[in-house]
Amino acid sequence: GQVRQDDDRPLPEGTVARLRDRATGVEGPPHLLNSAGQYLLRALPGDYELIIEGEPTSPAPRIAQVLRVGADAPGVEVNLNVGHFDITYVEGRVYDAEGDDQEVAVVRFLADALDPRLTVEATALHETTTNSDGQFRRGILAGDWIVEIIPPYEDDGDASPYRFPLEVDGSGEVSLGRIELPARTQAQSQVLDEAGNPVSGVIVNFTERGFDGFSYSETTNNNGQFSRRLPNVPMDLTLVPPTPNTAVTRMVVEEPGDLPDLQLEVGIVVTGEVTGAGASLSYALVEIYADDGAFLGSTVTDGGGTFSLQVRAAPAGLGDTGNLR
Repeated sequence: GQVRQDDDRPLPEGTVARLRDRATGVEGPPHLLNSAGQYLLRALPGDYELIIEGEPTSPAPRIAQVLRVGADAPGVEVNLNVGHFDITYVEGRVYDAEGDDQEVAVVRFLADALDPRLTVEATALHETTTNSDGQFRRGILAGDWIVEIIPPYEDDGDASPYRFPLEVDGSGEVSLGRIELPARTQAQSQVLDEAGNPVSGVIVNFTERGFDGFSYSETTNNNGQFSRRLPNVPMDLTLVPPTPNTAVTRMVVEEPGDLPDLQLEVGIVVTGEVTGAGASLSYALVEIYADDGAFLGSTVTDGGGTFSLQVRAAPAGLGDTGNLR
């Protein structure tokens, strides 16, 4: 088939076509469109999506068109008129709160609403990285975008990721100037049990909500306290107690620099026995998850193959563990 814009221009250089098997989700190898926007793919009979998208440096969005390859069909021709691609090059320079250029930061563009002159449903996610001077330049289509700037992972760095909206009208060039990444914040608190006593040895895990989902860990001291320098973004917080007497506790933290005292949940006790080939299995790892895949806790069986583990209560009420696996 052939893919063209409404003024008969081909798509941007680096645009490829591939097939995605709708039954398995497996995508075939890409075929680079020629200068006339033409492609040729081979497939067995079945139901597919024709995927048109850009290579990593291309501004082309991802377009999906459903098609069927019949068992007796000599071939299938799919020609697409995608409307109008108006490409704008966005540039800027990224630095941290200390005024230092931020190199090797990921600059990610997520399309919220693409140019209405497109005549097909399309999505777009483009990335580039800053150079040694903190500069970047990337071609994208006109539309409304969310821009994320993510500094490289550092256990004790200075910069936080940053997100902001961007409206691109197709003017050809947009300069964002100098973009300052927010400084990190100091997260500190004390972990307490149900009686209000400090708990030492609790593993405190913070995971960014969104961005690249970077994780950071700390362990409470003898007074149940911890202190950790973190990116100043919303986090998923997980408290993993050192013994199975209290439950793995989860919460969402909007401002990691403003934490109250953290209390471990008592939860409910899950007990059982692990057997195999008619015999009890000693020292087998037992992990418990909620239906949504959230990890609730782990332990090992004793010498007789039995285990006991405290997990947070099921939403249906104490004693109902139907939501666990």
